[in-house]
Amino acid sequence: MIFTEERQKKLLERVKEYYKNNKSDNAHRFDHTVRVVYWVNILSEMENVDKSIMIPAALLHDIAIPIVGDETHAREGAKLCKPILEECGYSKEDIEKIAEIISMHSTDDPNPNKSLEGKVLFDADKLDATGPISLHRFFFEYAKKGYIHHDALKKAILHIEKFRKLNDGTIFFTKSAKEISKDRGKYVEKICKEILEDLEKFQEIYKETGLSD
Repeated sequence: MIFTEERQKKLLERVKEYYKNNKSDNAHRFDHTVRVVYWVNILSEMENVDKSIMIPAALLHDIAIPIVGDETHAREGAKLCKPILEECGYSKEDIEKIAEIISMHSTDDPNPNKSLEGKVLFDADKLDATGPISLHRFFFEYAKKGYIHHDALKKAILHIEKFRKLNDGTIFFTKSAKEISKDRGKYVEKICKEILEDLEKFQEIYKETGLSD
């Protein structure tokens, strides 16, 4: 069981209701939040941080996206989370800690000096962009934007390469997330390249028939 506190259970129901009434983009819906909670639970144990603070931070980390979009959602989410946490019985001290963690979880965060808790939430969020599940997320989002086949696959590979250029070759901060992400990142890159190679055999007939991939 992940949700062991009554206030966590209350918050979970509150967040579920929030996402029913406030539609997010396809990559940041409630299912994404649930997977981030999963990774936060694992990383919190590995990095020895307080789950009673991390679980609510994970539940609330993207609540600003339906309102302000992706660009400033971490900073705005740190504000929006406070009344919700208060409703669910969190103390002022815990609320401030959780808000600070949420403010640090995005690549748009201008403060590079993240706390360990901030790093754990950041890493848990980005782990959802690795492994098999990330292919679903990438292609669903690219299809919505009109990208198909080669363009979508190349964008997915560029996304992975961008991650590699950060934080000593990986976007992750914690040693735990770096270890977890190794095989998951390789999997995505391998599958994308295999599909690109498979698509090459169709290029001649695509041209002949006037079909664009």
